[in-house]
Amino acid sequence: MNASKQAQKTLIIDGQLLQTKAWSRGMGRYMLSLLSGVYANDNPPKVIILLSNNFEFEEEKQETLAKVAPDAELHFLDFPKGLSGIVEKRNQAIFDRFVLDNGLEGSIFLMASIFSFDYQPAYPTTTVNVCIAYDLIPLKAWEVFHNYFPDREYFSRFKFLYDADKILSISDAVKSDLIEYLGFEDRDIVNIDGAEIPNFLSGGQRTTHKESPRPYKYILLPGGDSPHKNMLRAIRGFDLFNAKFGDTYKLVITSFYSPNNIKRMQALSPNIELAGQVSDDELHNLYAHAELVVFASLDEGLGLPVLEAVGYGKKVACSSIPVFKEISKDAFHFFDPFDVDAIARAITDAAMSPIDSKKNVYKKIKDKFTWKRSARVMLDTLPTVEATNKEKSGSRTIIVEQTGDLDTLKTLSPLIKRYYKQSRIMLSIDTGFEDTRNANQLPLIFNYFLRFSDIVDAPKKSKRSDRTVIYTKRSGYSYALASPGDEILFANTTQAEVATRFTDEFGEGNKELKAKVMEELKND
Repeated sequence: MNASKQAQKTLIIDGQLLQTKAWSRGMGRYMLSLLSGVYANDNPPKVIILLSNNFEFEEEKQETLAKVAPDAELHFLDFPKGLSGIVEKRNQAIFDRFVLDNGLEGSIFLMASIFSFDYQPAYPTTTVNVCIAYDLIPLKAWEVFHNYFPDREYFSRFKFLYDADKILSISDAVKSDLIEYLGFEDRDIVNIDGAEIPNFLSGGQRTTHKESPRPYKYILLPGGDSPHKNMLRAIRGFDLFNAKFGDTYKLVITSFYSPNNIKRMQALSPNIELAGQVSDDELHNLYAHAELVVFASLDEGLGLPVLEAVGYGKKVACSSIPVFKEISKDAFHFFDPFDVDAIARAITDAAMSPIDSKKNVYKKIKDKFTWKRSARVMLDTLPTVEATNKEKSGSRTIIVEQTGDLDTLKTLSPLIKRYYKQSRIMLSIDTGFEDTRNANQLPLIFNYFLRFSDIVDAPKKSKRSDRTVIYTKRSGYSYALASPGDEILFANTTQAEVATRFTDEFGEGNKELKAKVMEELKND
């Protein structure tokens, strides 16, 4: 794609993310860095950033944004507060009015995050709509993350993935997850990667001090209070390693932690220092003087600390998860993040190995993972994206009995992707399961943004629509509802197993219930 064609497009960004606490966190830093990459390319597109009058945007942040995106237009709009479908419609109307008044129909609209819960995102109706997908970690480990995200708050946001005309993922690992768990296809997603956070986002130039910020040898563990960061195993692995070296090292751990987690962490080793939420300048010096960096996450969308460590030329011991192997298969000392002995061995190998052996492979990583390249991939892709027709001409009823696990989701999601933009979807589900499922069981998720009814109404509600019946390991009732012409899919079960469950549920001991079901079907 040549530069002149890029310049023909206007990039409109919902910038409200930058008015929240995300400014100094992963998503905000990613968005700011990506913007810097846009302006590092020749002939950048016209950039318009839409902000809210209902959020503060301090002068210091505006100055930083002006450095990052020097020619961007900032517009403050009167977005209402609150999180709801009604607020979404109002925000959409505000976006539409702005687009219409400025003759921006057909421009690219970028939703910086679908999972910021400080404001209600929305897409305009006359633009090409794009969103950034950072990870699906809570979905993949809902048995843990249900304590962190209310069902409706989290899963209702998935609609913005299905509404998008194109999804930008921050790694191939995230792209693979979108395909595996949510039914997207390769053509729906473009991986734009990411890179080390640039120095100018620190609010000033970072200063490298000659003296170490600590009077002892230390290993740096950039962490977080989320369970996927795997902090307790990382500390145990470090303590096993450190014992072999006569407790020579300290483990300096950054980020905020709850009081309970602080107690757990301190109980595992006397040689840890909880540095807390450090400033950018202090973090810079911690990286600069660390013996090596440990990162033990069970899952990540990109893993910025690994790229940061490479930028500082530091040895890395990290989890053998796909996203880190994606950065490099041979630059780091990998370990099984569930095995504390393996963590200890990898830290030992890293501590004993010469850093000079990594210079060439580190250079290749730094040459590949740049914000200029990430922005260029985005800018080369977006002019080829076309807006999807918003009109839905057909209808599709999907009958499914829930299981509370990923098997049903993986079978259902490709159907949602296939029909979402062309058909009005009605889910016929056993709504009683929602009332009885344990909190750690995965909800169906799509009923948080699609129409649904109870499965007992399926015979009456689907006369004039095409139907799909998904048999799950809980299916019984749906076996009675299936009829010739229905599309039948199986989610971790077989026809014989479903037939047996139907007999058990509606057999000799349930004659009255079976007769009622059959009468409903006959009358339908």
